Amino acid sequence: FDDAKAKQFTLQWLRTIDAAKISGAFAESFDKTLSESEKTTFKADFDKFLGLFSHDVKSGDQSIIRWIPGGTIEVAFNDSVVGEVKNPAFAKAVWDIWF
Repeated sequence: FDDAKAKQFTLQWLRTIDAAKISGAFAESFDKTLSESEKTTFKADFDKFLGLFSHDVKSGDQSIIRWIPGGTIEVAFNDSVVGEVKNPAFAKAVWDIWF
C-alpha cells in the first residue's frame, strides 16, 4: 500500500437513497473492519467522515472518496469537495473497507 500516491474511489448512485441509510452503511462497514480500540481512537474522525455524507442522493449522483498523499481523506459530491479528514491511520482504515 503506497500512501504517497493519490487514489480515488467513486460511488456512482443508481437510485435514490437517503443520507441516514448511507451513513448507516458506512457505520456498519467500520464496525465490521475496526477493532474496539480503533473505534475509540477514530471516534472524532469517524463522526466527521459520516458528516460528509449528510445529503440524500439520487440516480446519477456521485460521491467521491479520495486519498490525498500523506493520509488525508477528501470527500466530494458531484464534483464539489464537501470536506476532508486528516489522519493517516484513519485514512488507511477507510481504505481498508474496500481494499
